[in-house]
Amino acid sequence: MGYMYDKLKIALGGSKFSSSHQGIMKDWTPNGVKAIFICRDFILIANHVKPPKLYSLDIQEVMMDVQRNGSTGAMHNLLSQRQLSCLEEIYVDGMYQKYVGALNLEGYIQKLQNDKSRLRYYGYISGANPNEVLEKYNKAKLDGNPLYSYAGDSSRSAQIQYATVSNPTWYKNYNLRPQHYALDADNGVLARWFRKSESDIEKYISRQRENVENMAKSQILKVLIDYDKEGYTTLKKFLLLRKRLRRSTDGDYIRGVVLQGLSSLFDDKQQWKIRYLTLQWLRSTGIQLGNDYIDVLQAYSHLGVFDSIQGDSNPGVPVDSMKTLATEGQGFLILNSRLDAMCFQIAEKLKKHDKLLAATVLLEVEKIKNQDTLLATTVQLGVKNIEVPVGAFASTYLNHSLTLEGYWTFIRDICGWNEETFVKEFERSETN
Repeated sequence: MGYMYDKLKIALGGSKFSSSHQGIMKDWTPNGVKAIFICRDFILIANHVKPPKLYSLDIQEVMMDVQRNGSTGAMHNLLSQRQLSCLEEIYVDGMYQKYVGALNLEGYIQKLQNDKSRLRYYGYISGANPNEVLEKYNKAKLDGNPLYSYAGDSSRSAQIQYATVSNPTWYKNYNLRPQHYALDADNGVLARWFRKSESDIEKYISRQRENVENMAKSQILKVLIDYDKEGYTTLKKFLLLRKRLRRSTDGDYIRGVVLQGLSSLFDDKQQWKIRYLTLQWLRSTGIQLGNDYIDVLQAYSHLGVFDSIQGDSNPGVPVDSMKTLATEGQGFLILNSRLDAMCFQIAEKLKKHDKLLAATVLLEVEKIKNQDTLLATTVQLGVKNIEVPVGAFASTYLNHSLTLEGYWTFIRDICGWNEETFVKEFERSETN
């Protein structure tokens, strides 16, 4: 046969690979082969259990043989003589895209692929350094790394035009045939290696999945806390207003109604609590919160947002619950919904009291419409645009979502202040 055919045959096991045999073969199995490299200057066979083997080639002999285009023996026919069901990778020199008679990679792959195949990657390679490839598979062997692949190695020097086989459970496939090969025995080294590899890979995948989930959890968590951090500035204004009105409503009916609304909002701490949200759990997620988050964390504590649950048994806030808040454009304080509900109750109570107050409410609403307090109907969350829910106050009086500052503007204005006069009034009341 031809030069390349014979060299590949030797690399795969010689006559044991290509010749038919009777009974059980005792000292060889095709299922030990993990990866095959067929390059113009070398052939490399990486094995699952045994060390990889490198076979140097005479480039002049290779080029003369390849130009015969398989007339002296097609390598894909040789590969098909044994079922390499545990083969995970095969890479061949790019020149074989032109000389498919010598080696038809795609044709061979079509025959190899089935529901029992372990194949992961195949393709065309150029510029491979044989010593580097040998070293990488030796290292993977020493490290006990069953997941290693040359295609997936970002530090490799060779260029590969490769395809990935859609087979997510490839590591469960090891079609051993002890009726033909003694080395495939259930209690043999190869079978034990595959079982251990399957177990190790499943553990690795589980850890990776957990890491991805934790990363997603941390990202959503950060979004929620950032919403609250941004809203804390407005929240402080409502707390200051409550403090001022607690001293005196000055006999003003509107201010009295606003104080009732603020008291209902802030005095019942139980309504602010988020189940399973604790400072200990926040720390356990690994989320990084600098000094600029101290105020919002203190607000969680002051308002009763933190749960009192203790210990390592706390499962933490469910991801689905956090996603719901995030898609509503709200944090753990749920300020948009709370402020909207309070403003709606205050406005409805004032409207029902008399016509003059009803007119006052409508006048202040019109002022809001003319200010930069209307919220976009959608906000960006990651790569998605999400619709912002419209509360009862915003939908009834504005037919549009409202920013937190919009709710503050409405409450402050119906109390008879603007931003400047409210600051002066609060400072004055603090000194008295």
